[in-house]
This record gives sequence, C-alpha cells and structure tokens, in this order.
Amino acid sequence: MHMCTSVRGVPIRLTAERWMHIVEARDELAGRLPDVLDAVERPDWVTKGYRDALVAWKGLAKRRYLAVELQGERKTRRIHRNGVRCLKAEEEKPRMALEQLRKKDLNSILSAVPTLVRMPEKCMWVDYDSDADVLYIAFQRPQRATDSELRDDGVILHRRGKRIVGVTILDASER
Repeated sequence: MHMCTSVRGVPIRLTAERWMHIVEARDELAGRLPDVLDAVERPDWVTKGYRDALVAWKGLAKRRYLAVELQGERKTRRIHRNGVRCLKAEEEKPRMALEQLRKKDLNSILSAVPTLVRMPEKCMWVDYDSDADVLYIAFQRPQRATDSELRDDGVILHRRGKRIVGVTILDASER
C-alpha cells in the first residue's frame, strides 16, 4: 500500500489492488504512479469534485495535466478507481453544454428515448471515452461496486451485492 499526505495534510492511501484497477481502466497511466502520488502531495491546484470529492491537478508537460480524484471521509481519503486521468488542455474541463445540436444527433437521442424510459433505473450518468472507445453507464454515484463481471460480449457489469450499479461497454462505437 502506498501512503501519501495531501497538500491539506490529509492521509491518502492507494492499495496495489486499486492501482491495478486504475491502470486497467487507463492504459496511459502505466508507470505513472510517482506522478499520481506527486499530484496528490504537491498539486498545482485543487478543485471540488462530485459530492465531497476533491480533484488534485498537476501539469505534466505542455498542455497535459494529471487529474486525481480523492474520495472519502475528511480525515482520510482514497484515490477513486476511475478518478485518475491524463488530460490534454482542451479536455481540462468537461463540456457542460453544446452550442448547437445537429439534426442527426438529435434524431439519435430521440431514437434511444423508448429504451431509456423503460429502464428500471430512472437516474443514469453516461460517459463516453472516445480514446478508449468505452461507454460508462452508472446507475448510482458513486458506484462503490464490490464485484465486476467481464462478459464474453465485452460488457462489464459492476455490482454492489446483488444489485447492478453500473455497466462498462468496451468497443462501444462498433455496436
């Protein structure tokens, strides 16, 4: 287990298992453990994340950043499994709104409506990573999955107990 202390003096723990999950989800982070720990201990800036999470930002190179999401209690925090990313400057802030929507994009959204309204979960968070061609769908935030199952069709089901809390779809654009 790796331990470090945030710039605010809060102990941060990162187990080998969690680091392995992070690298499995984000290949570009392989070999960057020292950078992640450095971003936590000496960030260039810190922003608020979802709920009580904090995001530590560190510049890596010209127009590239490392964002590390820290979750947990105020006395001790952990690095979130899906919360470590290498970003280009133009990806620094997620786009919260579109300036315009093409007609074909709107038609695609409208064609998905019948399926979406029949879903058992009425609240979903959707994120598409175009670099990895992976679609993430979360039914709870945070997911806090206790088990994940990789199916033969390239779909990963994330469970907490018997309940499915999220789905990851590999090679999403090819479906």
